Amino acid sequence: MVSLNGLFMTLNVDVMYKKQLAKSFGRAASTYDFHADFQQQVLSYLLSMLPSSDFKHVMDLGCGTGNALKELANNSDRLIGVDLSENMLDMARQKMPDVNFICADAEALPFSNNAFDLIFSSLAIQWCQSHLSLFKEIKRIIDFNGWWCFSTLCEGSMYEMGEAWKQVDGRLHSNQYPSSDKILSDLAESGLEIYQQEVKTITMRFRTVQDAVYSVKKVGASVITENNHRSSVTPSTWKEFVEQYSAFHDGIGIPLSYRVAFIIARKKVE
Repeated sequence: MVSLNGLFMTLNVDVMYKKQLAKSFGRAASTYDFHADFQQQVLSYLLSMLPSSDFKHVMDLGCGTGNALKELANNSDRLIGVDLSENMLDMARQKMPDVNFICADAEALPFSNNAFDLIFSSLAIQWCQSHLSLFKEIKRIIDFNGWWCFSTLCEGSMYEMGEAWKQVDGRLHSNQYPSSDKILSDLAESGLEIYQQEVKTITMRFRTVQDAVYSVKKVGASVITENNHRSSVTPSTWKEFVEQYSAFHDGIGIPLSYRVAFIIARKKVE
């Protein structure tokens, strides 16, 4: 394991860990890889977009069970995996024991200024409370001419599931995500320069409605943010939801569609 000397800073604020989120992903650590077909598709595409370069200091932000670490390690001298869930980090350690791991909140990272020349993150930052605050934090810890490469969900994700619930009780029962334009606007306001960006619709299909719901729940992604409201689900409302969602069957399976932003940004010398 390599030394981390010079990467850390002392935080002068209290770090507020998102306890509910960490608990949800912690519970899903052992089932994540089995149900993460969508996440793996997104991860593979984002990895294919990485700049062709060798990096000195690399962070995988929201590394989860560590599925990106092997490829990132091939292009870096020093690699750190960061996640909010200790259980997720335990799974990642089993795959990549030589990588350094830190349990931390993405919006209050315990690293010094200009510490990394690549920060990578796949489907993690949608859990942050403020993209703008996060991007400013990313800018602080990226070195000049460093890269910020990430994927995140945006407006229109999980449309079918949301519409089925609306037919049942008028509520969406799922998180709502910002538009890609808002994400790009926040990036620009933070002072990071957009190098490449693409938005893709990825539709997964499942044999049953339960399988579609499990694809969300079993990866830990069923937490509802405080701006949304989770109604209680009774056997009768669940039955009605299954009926409404089943109407989306397209002859291939039960669809669950995601809008995913893939963005490569840079910190330019000022």
